[in-house]
Amino acid sequence: WGKAICTTQGGLTRSMEYDAAGRVIRLTSENGSHTTFRYDVLDRLIQETGFDGRTQRYHHDLTGKLIRSEDEGLVTHWHYDEADRLTHRTVNGETAEQWQYDERGWLTDISHISKGHRVTVHYGYDEKGRLTGERQTVHHPQTEALLWQHETRHAYNAQGLANRCIPDSLPAVEWLTYGSGYLAGMKLGDTPLVEYTRDRLHRETLRSFGRYELTTAYTPAGQLQSQHLNSLLSDRDYTWNDNGELIRISSPRQTRSYSYSTTGRLTGVHTTAANLDIRIPYATDPAGNRLPDPELHPDSTLSMWPDNRIARDAHYLYRYDRYGRLTEKTDLIPEGGIRTDDERTHRYHYDSQHRLVHYTRTQYAEPLVESRYLYDPLGRRVAKRVWRRERDLTGWMSLSRKPQVTWYGWDGDRLTTIQNDRSRIQTIYQPGSFTPLIRVETATGELARTQRRSLADALQQSGGEDGGSVVFPPVLVQMLDRLES
Repeated sequence: WGKAICTTQGGLTRSMEYDAAGRVIRLTSENGSHTTFRYDVLDRLIQETGFDGRTQRYHHDLTGKLIRSEDEGLVTHWHYDEADRLTHRTVNGETAEQWQYDERGWLTDISHISKGHRVTVHYGYDEKGRLTGERQTVHHPQTEALLWQHETRHAYNAQGLANRCIPDSLPAVEWLTYGSGYLAGMKLGDTPLVEYTRDRLHRETLRSFGRYELTTAYTPAGQLQSQHLNSLLSDRDYTWNDNGELIRISSPRQTRSYSYSTTGRLTGVHTTAANLDIRIPYATDPAGNRLPDPELHPDSTLSMWPDNRIARDAHYLYRYDRYGRLTEKTDLIPEGGIRTDDERTHRYHYDSQHRLVHYTRTQYAEPLVESRYLYDPLGRRVAKRVWRRERDLTGWMSLSRKPQVTWYGWDGDRLTTIQNDRSRIQTIYQPGSFTPLIRVETATGELARTQRRSLADALQQSGGEDGGSVVFPPVLVQMLDRLES
């Protein structure tokens, strides 16, 4: 069949085994650990057991749709409508996500419950079925009051290119393009912010923004060679080896060099600057898991992590559950050291979708920090609540009664908004990429004024001890309005 049975690079070998039908049934890592696969008569994967022993099973109906999956005690059922569209999912009998569609079959809403909060993602489309908007909403568990809302809208030109984006609470972003969509400039509202000059291969060679100009050059192989700003301290020069690996980044302030193994893995970083010379070595086992570096820890006997789970390093001890999730991280006591019970312990708790929902850090058996997290149905974090240890009115040290709340807004897979009670930070990315282009930071108070919220509205939205909203009596609202005026 001509199928690869092993690959060797730098003396490290990974091998594959096949059944009579030519399907991979066994994968052996460079550490000698195995992952196995099983299939049904229709070549569908029905079971896989990983390097760490975790087993997952899959069941399909007669039409090939996945209807049940098992993951070390987590049983998920997948439900569909008559048009074979996914409608909802249950995990261990509890409803997880729900999908809703319009009469044309386009997805309009995905919702689920995250730690009691109803979190929904809404989608809008134009007549051609192109996405025109995405909105995330979070509602209070008891009152159903709207706690958070974030929306991003999109528009298209006559050629069908997405040339206009309206971020939440910001002016419209317009992308100026030529040809088949090459970026030539960017406007925020009516203000031109960025202009691009490109070479014959349509690669960016000059970027102008305000009084700054960024010049970019490339090697004959097309690799980034230099980026020079008319503020010299920000200049960067890049050097590559014959294998295409980045080996040096030079700037007026410092030089950073990188070294690699014959397998292409990073083995060290060397940073030099005025009065600075730092070498950071990296050691790995054959499968690429980090090991204590022999130069810094010559007494270490560790040579590999067979199950791909790192149990300890130079600073911490790690513990995992049967799903491979990190559950505990504790300060490592050096050999010969005296235990004083002042080790800090980090504990991590997850939901049925393997998302981190609760974190604590303790010392002397006392909590130092506690945080809880909310997610939307797509697994994107939408909220974080943090309680920190502080001194109360009686002089005792304890966790704060009211959490610090941070909200997150998304445009697809890109995090675009981070908001807390002090500021709102929004990021505009280059089109179709995860490369940040513009950062807009607004004081939350200014944001409230631009949204024309009254004092009563602001207090009601942020007045709950759990970070949620409260409802004032009409008389109190009138008093606050008079006070504000």
